Amino acid sequence: MRIHGQKAGEATVTRIRQILAENPQLTRRGISRKVCEELGWRSLRGRDQEVSCRKLFLELERQGEIQLPESRAGYFQANQKRAVEGVREEAAIDVAEVECELSGIGEIRVKPVRSRQSKDSRIWNELMERYHYLGKGPLRGAQVRYLVESSEYGYVGALSYSGSHWRLKAREVDCGKEVNEPLEWMLLTSVRTESFEHACERLNWYGRRWGIEVYHRILKSGCRIEDRRLAEAGNLQSCMAIDMVVGWRVYWFTMVGRNSPDEPCDKILSEDEWRGCLGDEKTAGDAAQRQTGDALDWSNGRLGEER
Repeated sequence: MRIHGQKAGEATVTRIRQILAENPQLTRRGISRKVCEELGWRSLRGRDQEVSCRKLFLELERQGEIQLPESRAGYFQANQKRAVEGVREEAAIDVAEVECELSGIGEIRVKPVRSRQSKDSRIWNELMERYHYLGKGPLRGAQVRYLVESSEYGYVGALSYSGSHWRLKAREVDCGKEVNEPLEWMLLTSVRTESFEHACERLNWYGRRWGIEVYHRILKSGCRIEDRRLAEAGNLQSCMAIDMVVGWRVYWFTMVGRNSPDEPCDKILSEDEWRGCLGDEKTAGDAAQRQTGDALDWSNGRLGEER
């Protein structure tokens, strides 16, 4: 079988089990590196395909084929923990209890937090965790953070702004009595939506997502663009240009065959195309009498035989 671009036959799964048994001290990342090294799983640039390998591990574990070591804290969680602990160890935050007139607080400076790895970011996180009832987040969408510092009392506050979203709720109507539970969507969009026409436009955008998914599936599974092994970027671009046209054409045929299966095939195929699909003069017959779906099914069958 093939999972996430990697072949996982019985021999491969057996070897993965052996590596897990022989190296109980290794993390999941260490196991993936060792498996990539032994099985030669590398990208075109010669790098180990660790991400695909770990996805394969998860799928095999889900199927009960292997038992992975316990997952450790990821980089982000560990980094966040180190950041907060680092602030506490440095004792960098000393927030005074202030009770005075606004004029007595001194000069106020609002400075932006420019990097997630900076000391200001760690201070902002600690202030939010200590004093805000929601903690430090996570913030959603586009965001900006600020520290508020007084010339007399040091840090006196922290601010944050994150991108707001419009919520759209759509429910299927006029779907017939045979439908017990009509479709109901809750969509979030960062595009300003203030009218019914705007809402319909946003829903139409989302509706196109399924076609995009099908198109990419054709490119990956039908044209197999992920299996290309071309050394030059220019050659790969040329190959993908052809594959994308083929993918679009197959997707179009699929939609026409689904929506109008009784249409004559000469509505979408030229004479040379439908005759090439159907073979010789004896089997071709009259294009006007042959349905689009039949022609495409015949074409797919002939392609499968010729492979």
